[in-house]
Amino acid sequence: MKTLSFYIFVLNICIHSFCNAQNSLISLQLKGQDSTETSKIDSITYNKIFKNYLELKTETETLHEKLLKTGYLDSQLIELKKSSDTSFVGIFELNRKYERITIQYNQETIPKAIIEKISTNITNETFTIPFQKTKETLELLTTYLVNQGNTFSNLYLTEIKKNNHEISAKLVSSKSNERKIDDIIIKGYTKFPYSFLKYNSKIRKGEIFKKNKIIEKSLTIDNLGFAKNLKPPEVLFEKDSTKVYLYLEKKSANNFDGFLGFSNDSESGNLELNGYLNLNLINNLNFGERLNLIYKSDGNEQQRFQANISLPYLLKTPIGIEAGLDIFKKDSSFLITEQRFRLNYIINDKNNVYIGYKTISSDDLLDIPQPSLNIDNYSSSFFGIGFNRITRQNNPLFPVKNGLDIEIEYGSRKSETLNTEQAKGKIDVNYIFNLNQRNSIFLKNSTAIILSDEFFFNELFRFGGINSIRGFEENSINASLFNVINSEYRYLLSKNIYVHTITDFSYFEDESNNLTDNLTSFGFGLGLNTKTGLFRLIFANGKNSDSNFKFSNTKVHISLNATF
Repeated sequence: MKTLSFYIFVLNICIHSFCNAQNSLISLQLKGQDSTETSKIDSITYNKIFKNYLELKTETETLHEKLLKTGYLDSQLIELKKSSDTSFVGIFELNRKYERITIQYNQETIPKAIIEKISTNITNETFTIPFQKTKETLELLTTYLVNQGNTFSNLYLTEIKKNNHEISAKLVSSKSNERKIDDIIIKGYTKFPYSFLKYNSKIRKGEIFKKNKIIEKSLTIDNLGFAKNLKPPEVLFEKDSTKVYLYLEKKSANNFDGFLGFSNDSESGNLELNGYLNLNLINNLNFGERLNLIYKSDGNEQQRFQANISLPYLLKTPIGIEAGLDIFKKDSSFLITEQRFRLNYIINDKNNVYIGYKTISSDDLLDIPQPSLNIDNYSSSFFGIGFNRITRQNNPLFPVKNGLDIEIEYGSRKSETLNTEQAKGKIDVNYIFNLNQRNSIFLKNSTAIILSDEFFFNELFRFGGINSIRGFEENSINASLFNVINSEYRYLLSKNIYVHTITDFSYFEDESNNLTDNLTSFGFGLGLNTKTGLFRLIFANGKNSDSNFKFSNTKVHISLNATF
């Protein structure tokens, strides 16, 4: 019984405490001079229940500030009185509401083009905006001045005048001295090649400091492939200097790309293997250098070896050099050796132009001459100019958004019987059209041509395979002119898996054999981003204009692009 009495006693205390706590709260009701003003006050959200009088008083001041920003510049709190032990009533006088403000500005400080982004009611000396956008407008214009290098600029209004429902004022700027970048300090990847900052990202000492430009330019570092930003740049303003801090990290950029191709020999019906190995070594010496090694074999005694080295920003200039060697052997028919040299001018992180020189020599390996094959010994040399552009995106499955490569060459070919002037041209363009987050369309067009009075079979272009028209063996098609259109519809199953269709078309001419033909290829593929790299599996079936699709002609391509 005593225990029950004790619990009842504790319960009564709790209920009493709860009731006292509820009773300690106070309420607020705000009114205007009449019902119209009261409804305008009610349209502005404010708190009505408070723990103490101090919170209540603060809320009335906050509401007054909201009224001022809305345009009630003459509003005031007339009375705040206690209507009961826990209730207060506040009486506001709103008076006139000012709807617009006309601001006088100086085009030397703020160009008219900037004002046009803010207001539609503009003259060469004034602009008009809704009054409630005054603070927002001043902040935007201040940001503009800061981005122009006036880091500590400030804008304010003077000569404020009231006229009916409109305000007029003059915009005054307290411009600071322009700040220039005195030092660039890299944290993290301290061996980052500074030439890429100067010419690629265009972050340079001595330039006017503009915060938004520095942030924008720093993002280009992510497109290099061998470095990335850990966080946005920071700046330290000292009395006589401005220091920019970049926080970078070195990335593994070396990659290995290889594939195997499976097909049936059309005559023997035996399984044939073909493929290639592609090794890219990038920035291992912290110079931004690139070394590329390629070996290809198509299963028909065709072998190809390529080596290419690129050195950018020589002597801290935007000039780079590139040299390459290409050896191609066709069974026991012929051997081709090509050497090339390029001088690159790197415009920015996307664009590059170059001039180059190339020498080619070919040897007829046949023991017994066969005129019908039209193979001959020759040597040739070409001067060329070119332009390439590549735009990358932060997507491990599709790292390249679009690309363009154009090259024109002019030279001559010397053989035992004839010297011939020649010209060559090629263009490659590709683009990804993103329909939405999961669906996209990839298009690519490759065109190449040789202009000559006569042709040898062993100087023609060779195309076909996973990086050309799929459904055909690697480098199995010879042409003096060809055009290949690749198209894919891609569907993203997850962030690491996609499937796609294959629809390829090609037209080519082989003037050494007076041959022209149209090629068509259909198929499908799968892409999977693994811890090792990007794995691709492709099934494609191709045919020419005189044949039909046969399942036995289906080519299976397997490739893996691994980064290390």
